[in-house]
Amino acid sequence: DLGTGRETELYRAEVYFPAFFSPAISPAGNRLAFVSNNDAGVRTLMTVATRGGAPKQVTAGNFLPPFEDGDQNVLWTRDGGFIPVATDESTGLRRVWAIPADGGDPRKLDLAMPELRLTDVSPDGRRVAFATTRTTPELGVFHNLLSPTATAK
Repeated sequence: DLGTGRETELYRAEVYFPAFFSPAISPAGNRLAFVSNNDAGVRTLMTVATRGGAPKQVTAGNFLPPFEDGDQNVLWTRDGGFIPVATDESTGLRRVWAIPADGGDPRKLDLAMPELRLTDVSPDGRRVAFATTRTTPELGVFHNLLSPTATAK
Protein backbone atom coordinates (compact mmCIF):
# COMPACT_ATOMS: atom_id res chain seq x y z
CA ASP A 1 0.00 0.00 0.00
CA LEU A 2 1.80 3.11 -1.22
CA GLY A 3 -0.27 5.37 1.02
CA THR A 4 0.45 3.55 4.29
CA GLY A 5 3.67 1.75 3.46
CA ARG A 6 2.04 -1.51 4.61
CA GLU A 7 3.31 -4.63 2.82
CA THR A 8 1.28 -7.80 2.28
CA GLU A 9 2.70 -11.12 1.15
CA LEU A 10 0.40 -12.56 -1.52
CA TYR A 11 2.14 -15.82 -2.43
CA ARG A 12 5.13 -17.87 -1.33
CA ALA A 13 6.41 -21.15 -2.74
CA GLU A 14 9.59 -23.18 -3.06
CA VAL A 15 10.27 -23.27 -6.79
CA TYR A 16 13.03 -23.64 -9.37
CA PHE A 17 14.97 -20.61 -10.61
CA PRO A 18 13.63 -18.23 -11.75
CA ALA A 19 10.97 -18.57 -9.10
CA PHE A 20 8.53 -15.87 -10.19
CA PHE A 21 8.54 -13.62 -13.19
CA SER A 22 6.43 -11.30 -15.35
CA PRO A 23 4.11 -10.01 -12.59
CA ALA A 24 1.22 -7.86 -13.84
CA ILE A 25 -1.61 -6.16 -11.95
CA SER A 26 -5.07 -6.50 -13.52
CA PRO A 27 -6.66 -3.30 -14.84
CA ALA A 28 -9.05 -3.19 -11.86
CA GLY A 29 -6.11 -3.64 -9.49
CA ASN A 30 -7.74 -6.60 -7.77
CA ARG A 31 -5.55 -9.44 -9.10
CA LEU A 32 -1.91 -10.13 -9.78
CA ALA A 33 -0.92 -12.50 -12.61
CA PHE A 34 2.55 -14.05 -12.70
CA VAL A 35 4.46 -17.07 -13.91
CA SER A 36 5.91 -19.54 -11.43
CA ASN A 37 7.97 -22.70 -11.71
CA ASN A 38 6.82 -25.62 -9.59
CA ASP A 39 9.12 -28.22 -8.05
CA ALA A 40 8.99 -30.29 -11.27
CA GLY A 41 10.13 -27.29 -13.32
CA VAL A 42 6.72 -26.81 -14.97
CA ARG A 43 5.83 -23.23 -15.90
CA THR A 44 2.50 -22.16 -14.42
CA LEU A 45 0.48 -19.03 -15.09
CA MET A 46 -1.07 -18.00 -11.78
CA THR A 47 -3.36 -15.29 -10.43
CA VAL A 48 -3.88 -14.18 -6.85
CA ALA A 49 -6.18 -11.56 -5.35
CA THR A 50 -4.29 -8.43 -4.30
CA ARG A 51 -6.17 -8.46 -0.98
CA GLY A 52 -4.83 -11.97 -0.31
CA GLY A 53 -6.29 -15.42 -0.53
CA ALA A 54 -5.50 -18.67 -2.27
CA PRO A 55 -3.66 -18.39 -5.60
CA LYS A 56 -5.29 -19.85 -8.69
CA GLN A 57 -3.49 -21.82 -11.37
CA VAL A 58 -4.77 -20.53 -14.71
CA THR A 59 -2.80 -22.86 -16.98
CA ALA A 60 0.36 -24.94 -16.78
CA GLY A 61 2.63 -27.32 -18.63
CA ASN A 62 4.23 -27.09 -22.01
CA PHE A 63 1.65 -24.51 -23.10
CA LEU A 64 4.01 -21.77 -21.92
CA PRO A 65 7.37 -22.46 -23.61
CA PRO A 66 8.27 -18.83 -24.43
CA PHE A 67 8.75 -18.16 -20.74
CA GLU A 68 11.94 -20.22 -21.11
CA ASP A 69 13.77 -17.17 -22.42
CA GLY A 70 12.45 -14.90 -19.67
CA ASP A 71 11.34 -12.09 -21.96
CA GLN A 72 7.63 -12.80 -22.05
CA ASN A 73 5.50 -10.14 -20.44
CA VAL A 74 2.23 -11.07 -18.78
CA LEU A 75 -0.51 -8.75 -20.03
CA TRP A 76 -4.18 -8.34 -19.23
CA THR A 77 -6.98 -7.31 -21.55
CA ARG A 78 -8.49 -4.04 -20.31
CA ASP A 79 -11.64 -5.81 -19.05
CA GLY A 80 -9.49 -8.24 -17.03
CA GLY A 81 -11.09 -11.20 -18.80
CA PHE A 82 -8.05 -12.56 -20.65
CA ILE A 83 -4.31 -12.85 -20.29
CA PRO A 84 -2.74 -12.85 -23.78
CA VAL A 85 0.54 -14.76 -24.19
CA ALA A 86 2.75 -15.72 -27.12
CA THR A 87 3.90 -19.33 -27.39
CA ASP A 88 6.50 -21.02 -29.55
CA GLU A 89 5.29 -23.46 -32.20
CA SER A 90 7.27 -26.23 -33.88
CA THR A 91 7.02 -24.23 -37.14
CA GLY A 92 9.36 -21.54 -35.80
CA LEU A 93 6.51 -19.09 -35.32
CA ARG A 94 5.34 -17.61 -32.06
CA ARG A 95 1.52 -17.64 -31.76
CA VAL A 96 -0.70 -15.47 -29.58
CA TRP A 97 -3.23 -17.17 -27.30
CA ALA A 98 -5.88 -15.54 -25.11
CA ILE A 99 -6.01 -17.34 -21.78
CA PRO A 100 -9.22 -16.79 -19.78
CA ALA A 101 -8.16 -15.12 -16.52
CA ASP A 102 -10.69 -17.17 -14.55
CA GLY A 103 -9.60 -20.45 -16.12
CA GLY A 104 -10.93 -22.37 -19.08
CA ASP A 105 -9.67 -23.33 -22.50
CA PRO A 106 -7.08 -21.00 -24.04
CA ARG A 107 -8.22 -19.35 -27.28
CA LYS A 108 -5.82 -19.64 -30.23
CA LEU A 109 -5.71 -16.31 -32.06
CA ASP A 110 -4.88 -15.68 -35.72
CA LEU A 111 -1.64 -13.87 -34.93
CA ALA A 112 1.67 -15.66 -35.43
CA MET A 113 5.12 -14.60 -36.60
CA PRO A 114 8.76 -15.39 -35.79
CA GLU A 115 10.11 -13.96 -32.52
CA LEU A 116 6.86 -12.15 -31.69
CA ARG A 117 6.77 -10.24 -28.38
CA LEU A 118 3.54 -8.84 -26.94
CA THR A 119 3.88 -5.33 -25.55
CA ASP A 120 0.40 -4.00 -24.67
CA VAL A 121 -3.35 -4.19 -25.20
CA SER A 122 -5.27 -1.08 -26.33
CA PRO A 123 -7.63 0.61 -23.84
CA ASP A 124 -10.68 -0.63 -25.75
CA GLY A 125 -9.27 -4.19 -25.84
CA ARG A 126 -9.59 -4.45 -29.59
CA ARG A 127 -5.91 -4.11 -30.54
CA VAL A 128 -2.72 -5.80 -29.39
CA ALA A 129 0.65 -4.06 -29.75
CA PHE A 130 3.55 -6.34 -30.52
CA ALA A 131 7.14 -6.28 -31.68
CA THR A 132 9.52 -8.74 -33.28
CA THR A 133 13.28 -9.00 -33.51
CA ARG A 134 13.15 -10.04 -37.16
CA THR A 135 15.41 -8.08 -39.47
CA THR A 136 12.84 -7.84 -42.27
CA PRO A 137 10.73 -4.67 -41.77
CA GLU A 138 7.01 -5.36 -41.44
CA LEU A 139 3.95 -3.49 -40.25
CA GLY A 140 0.83 -5.35 -39.24
CA VAL A 141 -2.57 -4.43 -37.88
CA PHE A 142 -4.95 -6.94 -36.33
CA HIS A 143 -8.50 -5.89 -35.50
CA ASN A 144 -11.05 -7.46 -33.13
CA LEU A 145 -8.87 -10.39 -32.02
CA LEU A 146 -10.97 -10.97 -28.91
CA SER A 147 -14.35 -9.93 -30.29
CA PRO A 148 -17.31 -12.34 -30.35
CA THR A 149 -17.08 -12.34 -34.17
CA ALA A 150 -13.51 -13.64 -34.03
CA THR A 151 -14.52 -16.61 -31.87
CA ALA A 152 -17.19 -17.69 -34.35
CA LYS A 153 -14.57 -18.43 -37.04
